[in-house]
Amino acid sequence: WSSDVCSSDLIEATKSAEQKIEKKNTISSSLLIVGALVGYGINFVTNLYLGKNLTNEEFSLISLMGSFFFLAAILLGPLSNTITHQSAYIKGKYNTVALSLWKRMRKFGLIGSILLAITWTLSISYLGIFFKSESLLPFILFAPVWVIGTIVALDRGFILGNHLYGLVAFVVIIEAIAKLLISIAFVSLGYSHYVYAAMPLSLTLTLGILLIANHAFIKKITNPDIKNARFPKKFFLTSLITGTATLAFLSIDLILAKHFLSVEDAGKYALLAFIGKVIFFIGTVFSQFINPMISKKSGENIDTLKTFYKIY
Repeated sequence: WSSDVCSSDLIEATKSAEQKIEKKNTISSSLLIVGALVGYGINFVTNLYLGKNLTNEEFSLISLMGSFFFLAAILLGPLSNTITHQSAYIKGKYNTVALSLWKRMRKFGLIGSILLAITWTLSISYLGIFFKSESLLPFILFAPVWVIGTIVALDRGFILGNHLYGLVAFVVIIEAIAKLLISIAFVSLGYSHYVYAAMPLSLTLTLGILLIANHAFIKKITNPDIKNARFPKKFFLTSLITGTATLAFLSIDLILAKHFLSVEDAGKYALLAFIGKVIFFIGTVFSQFINPMISKKSGENIDTLKTFYKIY
């Protein structure tokens, strides 16, 4: 009789713990949804402000910088997704954090991104001719983004894979606010022709926040690390193919417009294309949960169909 009571208490305690975890995940997920919507809203306001206060030529330079970011995302997006997937999978299977994998990928990512930055720098004169840009400053400013963006992609993928949705939401909102404020500052001070620098500057701020957040998160880790966690090459390749298709849909037209159209027409096209992107990105608010949540359930060897239907 006493063993039955103990078993019953254990079951109730387990259910209570599961309910608390579920409630915490629900709140955290809601924060990420709100954060994404707020971030998109602020970015929309930023572009409306710039569209009203800049000439078509100046807005064309912003679209040029945006095209660079989309090109970088072809590689950095799948890299971030892969870290998210593997971190969530290990969290579900071993109930621990993929710390060694993340540190290892950071090391390789830093080396690779420095080489990319050097290659980009050596190609600046040719890029200026291709994009018909009189100023090479946007190309120069983007060179360090390869390094900063790689670390941001890895760190963001790591915290998303560990289901720290609230932190991701905070980073998204802060980055969007920083971009808006920096843009307003450039325009107000009479340096509107340099407003494209708001993108790399806000990304640098994001890097600082992520470095502090990850350092605080790592200090709290108590479970043993998985030393031999592998980098899932097949997942990365698949993500690279699908990500390239999506980003080509979103950015190749802007690159071609910048190359073939006049500076003024390219600026008009960029403003029109942005409106279409707003509609597209709103549709991705919920899909961002699929990778971390499904990967974790796969690691726990739990049927993922129910989780997918919840997201759906």
